[in-house]
Parts: sequence; structure tokens; C-alpha cells
Amino acid sequence: MNKLPLNQVLCGDNREVMKTLPGGSIDIAVTSPPYWGLRDYGEIESIWGGDPDCDHEWVNTPPPRQRNEADIQDPDSKQATMRGTNYNAQEGNVCTKCGAWRGQLGLEPHPQMFIDHLIEVSQEIKRVIKPRGSYWLNLGDTYFGGGGGNYGTGRSAEQAPHPKNFTSKIQQTDWLQPKQLLGIPWRVAMALQEDGWILRNCVIWYKPNHMPESVKDRLTKSYEFMFFFVKQRKYYFNLDKIREPYAESSIQRINQPTIMRQMGGDKQHELYGDAPGHGNRPADILKGLAKNLTKHEVATGRIGNFSYDDPLHNKAYHPKGKNPGDMWEIPTYPFPGAHFAVFPPALIEPIIKAGCPKNGVVLDPFAGSGTALRVARKLGRRFIGIDINPEYVEMCERRVRADSYSPPPEGVPTLTELLDRE
Repeated sequence: MNKLPLNQVLCGDNREVMKTLPGGSIDIAVTSPPYWGLRDYGEIESIWGGDPDCDHEWVNTPPPRQRNEADIQDPDSKQATMRGTNYNAQEGNVCTKCGAWRGQLGLEPHPQMFIDHLIEVSQEIKRVIKPRGSYWLNLGDTYFGGGGGNYGTGRSAEQAPHPKNFTSKIQQTDWLQPKQLLGIPWRVAMALQEDGWILRNCVIWYKPNHMPESVKDRLTKSYEFMFFFVKQRKYYFNLDKIREPYAESSIQRINQPTIMRQMGGDKQHELYGDAPGHGNRPADILKGLAKNLTKHEVATGRIGNFSYDDPLHNKAYHPKGKNPGDMWEIPTYPFPGAHFAVFPPALIEPIIKAGCPKNGVVLDPFAGSGTALRVARKLGRRFIGIDINPEYVEMCERRVRADSYSPPPEGVPTLTELLDRE
């Protein structure tokens, strides 16, 4: 069995690197892959699909047809023009023998290819995760035809270039049309469900400091998705580690002896005085219904099978706090060392606290700047990071070690040696 490369950041295609890890060896995977059509991460490419044993012959697919506004209004017009694109060479490389595609994840010429490639990566994640482990996937959405990045206006599904035999996988619909919000995060989530994952939560990460947008015909984007997947119905999840304190008013309400002695709010106190049961809404309703209730129901607050006095009412109360819910308001976190978006540590901390036991192993197959690994180390977990870009691997190691870092002089322990001593 292969030995886990604990507390290391590995450089390479994450699919190939994960194949060197033992199956069922990772407690939790937390990651954020590149979003489709967003940005070019440099001259880094991988081979997707096709025959791995093929002696590939690469050709550049023709650029996608792009229509101007007149074409969109009248797509059959004889005056419809062809416009060039700024596709780079690596993006359209297709093997004429086996149909493999060579390029960056996120720069696929069709979003369905991107979804398929994420499923391929996730299959290897599923293999290395323990049966009781979990997989947290952060994804943002993309508008089609907005002119951003490498994706101009007006391409349709049949016009986008794609590898041989890929056309049959794309329904000829109006999915790809200008201004379309593609719904890629949910398309990926449902594809993962089809591939056997169990989707437990979709956490909405609301960004109170989200970027403003000049767009005038839709609302500004202010959130992203964090999907929580597991392999089986029973899995490790320690909710007590991330419970939040109750508000004092909630504790008072939960601990009230009966509905008739519930303390009203400030307005009720102002109107009716400070005595318990004077003017609080539940008591007022109960008094109004008194003619239809027994004296015992009025006195105890017990109506049928419900009572503020029985365990059913107190079942939601937990001495360690409340369930934080699936709407997380967390500001974005600037990091000057990277030109791409990074996780805010506050987004990752509750995930690792609840989803990974002490001394467990955290995997980030798209390590980037290393936030998830840094948080894992801070919380006493071991980690493995993977990134295909050597520059990001170096940056990730710097950040995991310290906020401010310069290469150590000769003889100073390496990052792996340093962390293994802790």
C-alpha cells in the first residue's frame, strides 16, 4: 500500500497524483476548482478523455462561430457575419485518432465538457475518501455570451467546438445563448448525484463585500455555492463543533415554564406591564381561544399533543448552541500573493471542524493559494494539497508555513519535516 504524503503540497495533474494515494485514506476533501470560462491560469494543460494509450495527433478545432447583434435578431440572415475569437492554441487541441481534448480545466469549448471533466476528477476523489468521509465543493456560476474571458457572444451548443463523438452527448437545445446564466454549479451537483454521491447540503456563501457590477438588466451576483457530498448515509459529521450561541431572547423563550408565563417583548411590557403572560402574543391567542379549550389546556398551555412544557418543545434546544444553518455570511478574503480568488479562512474552518476528526487528513486537489491546507494545519489536522501549476505549489507552501515567508537557508527543515515534528 502506498504511504500517504502527509503535510505536503504535490505538483501535478490531480487525477494522476490521486492515483498514487491509497483508497479510503482521506477524511475530507475541500476544494474550489477553476470556474468555467472565467480565466486563463497560464500555460498549463492536461489531456482529457480519449484513449490514454493513443499516440495522439493533435489538431486545432476551428474557432466557434460568433454572431453579432443582427445575427441574434435574425439568425438566418444572409448578412450574418463571422467574427474571430481570442482562443489560445491549447484550448482547441483535439486528437484526430481518439477524440481526446488537451487544455485547461475551465477553458473547455463547451460547458458540458467542463462538467464531465469535474466528474472525472471527483471519481478519483471518491476513491481516496474514507467510507465515512465527505467532499465539499465550492463552485460559482457563469453567464454565457457576456464577452468575458475567452467566451464571446452568440455561440450555440452545435456551434461550439468539441472533440470527436462529443456531439451526441449534447442535446440540441437553447441552453447556450447570450445572457444565459448557465446553472453550472447545480448541473455539476446533479451529475455527481448521478455518479453515486449523496448531496447533503447546498450552503449559500453570501459575500457582504461582493464586487459591484455595472450591469443594468439583472441583479448583482452576491453569493456562491458550497456543496456537501458524502459516499454513504452514515458518515462523520460533528455538529457540536460548529454550533452557534443562542440569542438571550431565544433562551428565555425556550426555558419558559408554560405559554401563559411567557415574557412579552419590550412593546408588550410597555403596554401591559412586566408581569409574565401580560400581552405576549401566544398568551393573547390562547386567551382568545379559551372558550373552545378546557381549563387544563388554558392553565398549562398544552393543546392536543403540543405543549411548551413537554420535551417536544425543548427538542430544538441544545446546551452547546444552535445549528448554524445553510446560509453563511462571510466576507471575501484578499490575498495579494495570488491573482485569483481565494477561500476566506472563515468559510473553511467550520467545514473542517465538523467534517474532519482530530489528526484526520484534509485533501485539496486544487490547492491554489493553500487556504484549506493552512486552516487544516491550524486546527490540528494533517493535509495533502495538489496543484498542477508549480508557481502555485510554491506559493501554497509559503502560505501554509507563515503569512510572511522567504525561502529558508540551506540546512533549515523543509515544510514537510517542520510539520511532521509538530
